[in-house]
Amino acid sequence: MKRFLRSLSDVVWGTVRIALPKGGRFDQVYHVLHFLLTQRRFPSLANPRSFNEHVFHIKMSGLMADPLRRRISDKLLVKDFIREKVGEYYPRTFACCDSFESFLETDLPQRCVIKPTHASGKVLYVDGPLDQAGLDEVRSWFDLNYYDLDRELNYRDLEKRVIVEELVGDGHSAPMDYKVFCYRGEPQFLMVDRGRFATHTRNLYTADWRLLPVLWPYANHDLDDAPANLAEVMRLARAVSADFDFIRVDFYIAGDRIMIGELTNVPANATERFSPRVADRILGDLFTGKGMVDIEHELLALAGDGP
Repeated sequence: MKRFLRSLSDVVWGTVRIALPKGGRFDQVYHVLHFLLTQRRFPSLANPRSFNEHVFHIKMSGLMADPLRRRISDKLLVKDFIREKVGEYYPRTFACCDSFESFLETDLPQRCVIKPTHASGKVLYVDGPLDQAGLDEVRSWFDLNYYDLDRELNYRDLEKRVIVEELVGDGHSAPMDYKVFCYRGEPQFLMVDRGRFATHTRNLYTADWRLLPVLWPYANHDLDDAPANLAEVMRLARAVSADFDFIRVDFYIAGDRIMIGELTNVPANATERFSPRVADRILGDLFTGKGMVDIEHELLALAGDGP
C-alpha cells in the first residue's frame, strides 16, 4: 500500500509540475505544495521556526533574485567570487564551453569532471574517452534551464555553459566532501557525505567536530576523522560566507590541499526531513541569532530518540 501511495503521489506531483504555470505567485504555490509533499506538513510562512522553514523562506523571498546569489550559483562565476575573497581555493578549470560544438572541439584531459555551470547535481566523472551516452548528456545540458525543474529563481537566467575541471578523487565515485553551514559569516555545523551515487550515508558535526545524533535523512556512517586542516577550512568558510545571512560552503580536501567546490543557497531545496523531527526545529534556532553553543545541549539530548 505504501508503495502504491508513493507511486500515486509521484504521478500527481508530476502532473502539477507540468500543468502549473511558471512565474510569480504560481512559483510560490509550487514551492508550498512541494514542501507539503516532502515535509508532510504546511510551512509556516509568517513565522518560520524550523531549519527547513527558514531555508524555504529564503527560496520564497526575493533573496533568490539577488545578483550576488545568482552569481555564486554559476559554477564558473563563483570561482571569481572565491578568488576575490580568499584566493584560488577551487578545482582547476581546463575549459569552459558556451556551445556543444565548442565542447566537441575541446581536447579533454584523460581524467576530468564535466558539469553545467547553470545547474546543480549534474556531473560526469571522466576517466578515459567520453562515450556516446556522456556526449548525449553534455548535449542535453545546453538545452537545460534548471529553473524549470524546481523553480529555483537564482538559476533562471544563468548563461548556459559547460565547464571542464580537474578530477578530485579516484575517478569512479564522488570524493568525500565537507559542507559547512554558515550563519552571518560564522560556521555552525557541517556534514560529511559518503557514497552519494551508491549507498549514501551522512554525518553531521559541530564546527569543532563533535558528532550530532541527527539523521538528515540518510543513515550515519562510522565516525570520520577530523581533517588535519579543519581550522583552515573554518577560516575560509568565514571569509567566503561573510556577505550572507546564511550560505553553505562546500569543500573538497585532498591531502594538504583545500578546495571550495561550490556555494549552496538552498540546501536540498528544503525537502529533506530530519530524524528525530525535533532536530529540524532546534537547528532552526541558528537562523534567529543563536549559535551552536546555545543549542548543542538540545541536540545531544536527542541521542537514542526515535523519529
